[in-house]
Amino acid sequence: FWQNYFSLGLDAKVAAHVDHSRSRTRCGKRCFSWGCGKFCYAWQALLHAFGCGELDRQLCRLRSTPPSCEPSLEDIPLEHRPKQFRQLMLVNINSYGAGQQVLPRPAEARQLPAPGDGLVEMLSLRGVLAGLAVFTGIGRPRYITTSEAVAFTVSEGQFMQLDGEPWHLSVGCDVLVEPHRKVLMLLAPAQARFWRGHINREFWGPDEGCRKEGLARFSTVAEGEEEQDDAEGAGLGLSARHQGGAG
Repeated sequence: FWQNYFSLGLDAKVAAHVDHSRSRTRCGKRCFSWGCGKFCYAWQALLHAFGCGELDRQLCRLRSTPPSCEPSLEDIPLEHRPKQFRQLMLVNINSYGAGQQVLPRPAEARQLPAPGDGLVEMLSLRGVLAGLAVFTGIGRPRYITTSEAVAFTVSEGQFMQLDGEPWHLSVGCDVLVEPHRKVLMLLAPAQARFWRGHINREFWGPDEGCRKEGLARFSTVAEGEEEQDDAEGAGLGLSARHQGGAG
């Protein structure tokens, strides 16, 4: 299950090597303990990002459920499918990878992104240079579509990550991403120092339905039932299921 983003390919590969360095090497542990984690990411990107395989040759039957349609998956039209890309992202957040702006511009998106709308934005990156452009703020990923659910087949092993937790799947698989449930998330106060630019509090404005549900659950907790604490700020819990296949 994830709430912010799911990706496979280039950035997931780098994140996996960063995770290994941070948890299993002395240099990586010291780098993060000194607050220099971005240097570790940059170094691992130099070592492992180049030569990453093209995902368009590995993904079969890329399908999605458009907003406000019958709950069935449709093949994404060829004219909208990305070509020669090495990273695929499904995003439900306005800040990606330490503050990068990845959401589509209003003129590009099928509808304005929101964390509690039950939809995810599908994006792709062509390669390392495109990723560098996003990292420096002079470019954005290519917007593919906005969808209620996404399904595809990966023909061989691939790096993946959920909300920054990476892993490597050694064989091909079928992937299905669909909404699981709505949750309430902590929302920093308006005076918090990190609200700036596209990282704004308004994006995380609470959904009215979630607010009412949260108030009802708070009332239940007050009556003595055990429940985890929630706070306002609408989010979307999504599940990504994969079924292994022959690699």
